[in-house]
Amino acid sequence: MNNNTIYDQLLQSYSEKNLTGITTQLIGLYQEKQYDILREVMATVSEFTGVREEKIQRCFAYLLKLYHPDRTKYYINFIREHYRSGNYDQLQHLKHIFLVEDMDFATMRSATIDEDIDYHPEEVWDDSDPGFVFFNEEQMNMPDDIGENTIEEKQHDDFISAVKRKIYGSMEIDLPVHQLEDLEEIEMAEYEISSLDGIRFCKYAVSMDLSGNNINDISEIIECRLLKELYLSNNQISIIDPIGNLGDLTQLDLSYNQVDDLAPLSRLKHLEYVNISGNPVSTDQIEKLKKRGILVVN
Repeated sequence: MNNNTIYDQLLQSYSEKNLTGITTQLIGLYQEKQYDILREVMATVSEFTGVREEKIQRCFAYLLKLYHPDRTKYYINFIREHYRSGNYDQLQHLKHIFLVEDMDFATMRSATIDEDIDYHPEEVWDDSDPGFVFFNEEQMNMPDDIGENTIEEKQHDDFISAVKRKIYGSMEIDLPVHQLEDLEEIEMAEYEISSLDGIRFCKYAVSMDLSGNNINDISEIIECRLLKELYLSNNQISIIDPIGNLGDLTQLDLSYNQVDDLAPLSRLKHLEYVNISGNPVSTDQIEKLKKRGILVVN
């Protein structure tokens, strides 16, 4: 295939109509929980982009940003500029779209594997370290003003219990506060979490996936000010005021909640992507985000 042919085909493939078609199919796969197919698309694209991602929320967000029709003008200008300049190698990096177009999504099947819950430890902690502070049952029942190294635990559907279950496979083991402070990535999708009590100690986290839980109050997230990625899809959230204080946030997934007011997002200067599909959000609010150059999935 010569450069002239590649140029013509790229212009056709990166048209608004074609990108809309690809995006529609990707959203459909996500809604149907065809996660393995999305990962296969991601793997195909990664051969050209060098970006590899297995976590489904990040995978979906990346693909949406890659093929969203809002990027049509950018791609057309990019293709024409490098073609005129003779930078044909740059055009080669965009050829992944040809492979995606050829995928027969209708006949592809995702594996029926229960993917998210992992009851095995991901890290080993040295409990002989004198610097560790543990939460025992007596401390957990103390009032909040006793000190920062205490967490009150009254139920088994809270964040702390879910962390114990994931790391230790048991909720009866004491949890070191050091462990929460050291976490940079929190992958707690579909852990039946109703309360985020204790998540405020994860103050150095840069990414959180809390999708598929029963969360309605996210007030404690306000303390996690270093977050860049926050995935909260399929919960029971209606008020998102605390998110407005996460000044470094770039990616946000609020899909399938009960959010009707996006005003807090106006304070997020670095926000690039937000998924608000399945929420009763007005068109006016969506347009305000788009005018800021934010990629909005609705």
